[in-house]
This record gives sequence, structure tokens and C-alpha cells, in this order.
Amino acid sequence: MYIFQAEKLTTISIKGRKNLTTNSNFHPLCSNPFKSTCVLIMNWICVEIQSEFVDKTKLQSKNNQIMKAKMIKLEVALFLLAILAMTSCDVESDYDKQVKEDDQKIQTFISDNNIDAVRHTSGIYYDVLEENPSGDAVKSGDIVSFYYKLSTLDSAFQEVIADSLNPVMTEISYNRIVPTGLYYGLSLMKEGEKYRFIFPSYLAYGDYSKSQFFGPHSIFIMDVEIANIQSKDDINEMEMDSIDSYIENSGLEDVEFLSSGLRYKVLEEGDGEQPSVNSTVKFHYLRKYLDGSGLVESDQDEPIMARLNNDDMIDGLFEGISKMKEGEKAMLIMPSKLAFGSSLMVLPQGIWDDLIEDQLINTSVFPFSPVVFEIELLEIK
Repeated sequence: MYIFQAEKLTTISIKGRKNLTTNSNFHPLCSNPFKSTCVLIMNWICVEIQSEFVDKTKLQSKNNQIMKAKMIKLEVALFLLAILAMTSCDVESDYDKQVKEDDQKIQTFISDNNIDAVRHTSGIYYDVLEENPSGDAVKSGDIVSFYYKLSTLDSAFQEVIADSLNPVMTEISYNRIVPTGLYYGLSLMKEGEKYRFIFPSYLAYGDYSKSQFFGPHSIFIMDVEIANIQSKDDINEMEMDSIDSYIENSGLEDVEFLSSGLRYKVLEEGDGEQPSVNSTVKFHYLRKYLDGSGLVESDQDEPIMARLNNDDMIDGLFEGISKMKEGEKAMLIMPSKLAFGSSLMVLPQGIWDDLIEDQLINTSVFPFSPVVFEIELLEIK
């Protein structure tokens, strides 16, 4: 249940979209999966033959005959696989065809519009619009805030985030950014720089489409400006300041400040027992951001049933509900490290709900967002 579980995310799986986790095991000379698999099997057979050969000298005469038969079988298998591997590369996969088609479209667009873009090894194209040689380079695990303008190559769709007070934020991690091309693009930049990227469809949404946004195999062009680069410690400090300001500005009293960063306030006393770890709890919830937006709540006719542990709940809920008594209502205010953490950055933002509805992603919470939960603990089993 993604509302309560800590994020266990992978990038969306869409037909026609590059998956480097899988493709990284393929032979670099051919992207055809069958040939690549053959090459991997051939490598394994070579290892087996080498191992058998080393042991061969240690065997007596009778065993040598058995060994010879094994080696003949292995050599025959190796020969057949070599033939299959070489011939299978003649068949161009749908993925290969799409790569060629996208590259041709992009190169035509670049030429027609006099864009000075370079193709990166990942497949994206980039053009440096503003350099900042003294800026810190983006590295894996950094938290990057940026502004952007995103559109399809044909300009049929466009989304812009240019508010200097509200840049979007994401962790630099392959499985945390959609489209994947943006991960590669941001990784090339420095703080304060501005780049233009072109993402082929296989590094974006593949054949996925939504008529109000974009069609299948859409190519995207994106201008990105990095506002700042921060660490998770920096982000947590900022979030705790925001939470303390929220408590003060909301006039909340009798709030318990826990060492983990959780802020706990009893709204209505309960007269039951406290739950133990791994007990089953039934409860209603309301969740929102500190500014009151992003409100979601449970159906009053269908309370939530969950196991009270860190596997089934985010840390903030686990800690907060563990302190409650049956029948109690409480407010839990938590930083993102106790909630949904770096979550997932999806661009364009407008397609977020569609991806959830189509079960391609499992989170609706923006990265690094403190949240407020109001919990009513109905029953403990």
C-alpha cells in the first residue's frame, strides 16, 4: 500500500523504453537480446571447459575418457551457439529500429533549427546554454533543485517551472527520475549552469501515451537550469525549520518533539492499550503537505488495516502509531526522512496521476516533502 510504505521504487517499465539494468548484461557489440544471451552462455561454457581442462591432469586414465566425452559435448555446444549468436544479429529488434528512428528525427530537428547539440553515450543530446566553470559538479546522491521548460519535439505539449521560489527537487539516482534521460542530463551539469536536452523516446516514455500530454514514441526537448545542489543533511535541516515554523504558525500546543524528528500531538485521548510491534492496527488517516495541499484521506467506510512494523509502514507512522492508545486521535508531523524520502520525480508533473492509475508508479508524494498525518486508531489486534 504505497500510501504508508516506505518507497521501494524502480523506474517505470514501459515497452520501448531503455532498461539499462537489463541491457547492461548484453554483449556490447549487439543489442539483440538473443545474440547477447548466446554470448553469455558461450562465456560460461568457456569457463567450464577451462575448469575441466585444469582438473583433467589430476584424473586417472579411466576418468580421462569420461572427461574427453564431456569436453567434446561442450565444444559442440560452443560451436552451435557461436553460429546462432552470429546469425541472430542479422535480425534487427524493434528497439534497435526505434533507436535509429529517434536518432534520425533528432538529427533532422537539430539541423533544421541550427542547434549545436552533442550526442551523449547514453543516447540523449545536449547543448550547453550557460556555463559555470566554478560551480560544483552534480554527482550521484546529490539533491538538485532546478527550473525547466519541457515540451515535445513538435511543441504539441509544454510545461514550464520557472518560479524562483519553488524549483523542483530530485535526488540524482537512476531509479528516482522519469524520464530517465533527465538523470543522464543532470549528471552532466554543474550548479548554476543551463543546458538544453533532447530525450529520445527510449529514454522517456517509450510507446506509452496520453492524448492530453503526448503520443507514443514522443521525443522531448528540455531546458534545465540548476538552482542549487544540496546534501540530505542540508535538506533535513531545512525541513525541520519548516516543521517548527508550521507548528508555531498553526498555534499548536503540547506538541512532543521526538529525537527522531517526529512531532507528536494528541488530538483526542484514547482509553485502550498501546499496540505492540507486528500487531495489526485498524485506523483512519488524513495526509497533507505543510501548506495544506496534497490532501488525501481514507474512506470512512473502509478503515486501513496494517501490520505495525517498519516493513509495512513508513518510519514516522510506525513510531507515531506505536505511541498511541486504542481510540486515540493524534497528529504526526514528520520530515521526509521519516516519510517518503526522495520518492520519485516525474516530469511532466501533470501526468503523475495517470501513471499511478495505470499502475506504472506507486507514489503520489513529491520528493523531500514533510507531511502531516492525522491518525485515528480504531482497533488493535
